[in-house]
Amino acid sequence: MFYMKSFAVIALGTFAFTCSILAADQPLAAADTNLPAPVQVDVRTVLNARVVTTYTGGKVVPLSIDIDGAGGVATAAASAQLPGNNPHTVPDDGHFPANADHPDVVLNFTNADGTSDQVRRSPHEDDYFFDVPPRNYSKMFLFLTSGAAGPAAIRVVLTYQDGSGEERNIVCPDWWTNLDGTNPDVIYLASNLAKFGKTRILEKDHHNIFGIDVHPDPTRMLSRIEISKTNRIVVFWGATGQPTR
Repeated sequence: MFYMKSFAVIALGTFAFTCSILAADQPLAAADTNLPAPVQVDVRTVLNARVVTTYTGGKVVPLSIDIDGAGGVATAAASAQLPGNNPHTVPDDGHFPANADHPDVVLNFTNADGTSDQVRRSPHEDDYFFDVPPRNYSKMFLFLTSGAAGPAAIRVVLTYQDGSGEERNIVCPDWWTNLDGTNPDVIYLASNLAKFGKTRILEKDHHNIFGIDVHPDPTRMLSRIEISKTNRIVVFWGATGQPTR
């Protein structure tokens, strides 16, 4: 009897251990496909810099300025043309498929465009705004990086179609920082990226682009977002909203 009980305990423990390994190997949960299509907010009027090296027209088009005082990032195709061919890159088309953390996201860089500005780079005090397609949103992600040694405090003002407004005070981590999971509003859009100079890789990995949900009021139609900051080099990459059902 003791042998049979022991065997059952061992078998159960082995099964649980095996299941835990299988669970650990599983990818993030799939995105909720029942939600309305996300809104890629058009922020091109506020963009002012190219921090992504692309491969356009059969040649490498280097970034024009850095993210943190030293370097930026590169698309996969551009990296393949540079010494080392580092795999820690951003997508060639700026598209980040939906996952459990964020909806489908399309940023403003692509190998198809070697001239247009890709981001808003703010090395000093800055204040800007952009209009949002008027909808009720359950989430609104701002995609950001902070560079030059440290996190950045950012003030966000959400303006609704009825004229009312709300203020959010958020903190963007330094793009070298890994998240510790204590703030569910800050997620990775891209993680473990290499840092690239104009002609070579400067650091092989450990850099991140973050998404920060600023929690719009889902009962009101959001129409405008204003962003202001004072310190650090802040790069604003774009905004994607998740409409309510």
